[in-house]
Amino acid sequence: MSSSRVRRTAERRVVLACGCLRPEFEELSIPEGIAIQYLPQNLHRTPRRLLDALQRAVDSVSETTTEVVLGYGLCSNGLVGLQAGRLRLVVPRVHDCVALLLGSRAAFLDAFARRPGSYYLTPGWLAHARDPLGTLEHDYVPRVGRTHAEWALREELKNYSHIVHLRTKATRDTTHRARAEANARFLHLELEEIDGSADYLERLLAGPHDFPDFFTIPPGGEVTQAAFFD
Repeated sequence: MSSSRVRRTAERRVVLACGCLRPEFEELSIPEGIAIQYLPQNLHRTPRRLLDALQRAVDSVSETTTEVVLGYGLCSNGLVGLQAGRLRLVVPRVHDCVALLLGSRAAFLDAFARRPGSYYLTPGWLAHARDPLGTLEHDYVPRVGRTHAEWALREELKNYSHIVHLRTKATRDTTHRARAEANARFLHLELEEIDGSADYLERLLAGPHDFPDFFTIPPGGEVTQAAFFD
């Protein structure tokens, strides 16, 4: 776990964020008194590992701040059971980082209603080959060989209809668009490109942390699955 843009020894707010959001935060102006700490990408694939890593991170900053804001959504239930301890936890009411990059919870719900079969590719995932093609080459092929790996990946994503290239301020068009196109070709899916918004991330950093986009866990409380739903 690494830190970025720490302004003071004792911060009034610490943001614990998935590393996939680092390119996005580095495009923003970080308010005074806020520190961002990044956890490794892909922890959501093993929810228990994500919960354990987040709990250690929350506990480690309890001496220097009274409030932690999470740069995470429900993330495959990886946040369920997270203990606030001495701190106040602020959590975005989203399922994953896509809603954070679209600008609001409402924007994600609108996009999902319009096209539920969308697989989103964001700058953070593309930059580190955490896309379907990267998963194929680095995870599946070494374990089961190419023929079985390609079959498994296509089977896993067979219910999707579109690869959506989600462009943000961190997008590097020449490389990111080409990678999105390659994923769409390999999976025989249509490619769509949409522009995101930094609004949600800016509110995550500086507030307001209003419902329905956020919920707060008081000291001594625990994150539940129900808090993410209406």
